[in-house]
Amino acid sequence: MLVSFRRRQLERCALNQADAIKKWGPDVGTRYPDRIAELLAAPSWEALEALHVLDLHPLAGDRQGQYAIKITGQWRIILERGDAPNEVTVLNVEDYHR
Repeated sequence: MLVSFRRRQLERCALNQADAIKKWGPDVGTRYPDRIAELLAAPSWEALEALHVLDLHPLAGDRQGQYAIKITGQWRIILERGDAPNEVTVLNVEDYHR
């Protein structure tokens, strides 16, 4: 999968777990780089859908066209599909249930 990031900080945290832990704490920070690695390893969107551990699901309302994958607890990585079936953009990391 080709992964791009809306903000440079998201990319930096994906590459450096210490930055991710500093940003989101140990629970989210240790798993965020792992989730990005799973995105990178997937050959297509359909492969992501098959990884049940990600709990990939579409968002609704004003977030139509966005998707979320589970990091831990209620924390999610928010994604948008790219034009090609093997492209995705990481938009944000958040607890959107609060």
